[in-house]
Amino acid sequence: MLSPMPRLASRTIDGASILRAMSVGLTPEQESACRRALVPVEVVRAADVRSACATMSMVLPLVVIVDEAISEADRAELAELTTACGAEIVALARAPAGTGYAEHLLEAVRVAERRRVGARG
Repeated sequence: MLSPMPRLASRTIDGASILRAMSVGLTPEQESACRRALVPVEVVRAADVRSACATMSMVLPLVVIVDEAISEADRAELAELTTACGAEIVALARAPAGTGYAEHLLEAVRVAERRRVGARG
């Protein structure tokens, strides 16, 4: 049985941008915290760096969220692609607490969106 295709379009029918974030290798708790913090931003899950790199140019996330314990090699590989896509990398603590991480994620979304809008104008 084929699995359903993920929604990868970056624009709606009327041409409005869809705000996306990509979670890479996060625990279910971390991902849940990100989803709550980023409503209404769609969070697309990538199981690992390899799958994130394979789909990032189609997903075009504004923010790529990784665990703070990511290896330097994985961070470097992601950094190259996120820069090319105009996204920000945000490292998330293993157990995010309080609202500081939410504010940090939202600010990263704002920075990336300003960069993209500026690049188009």
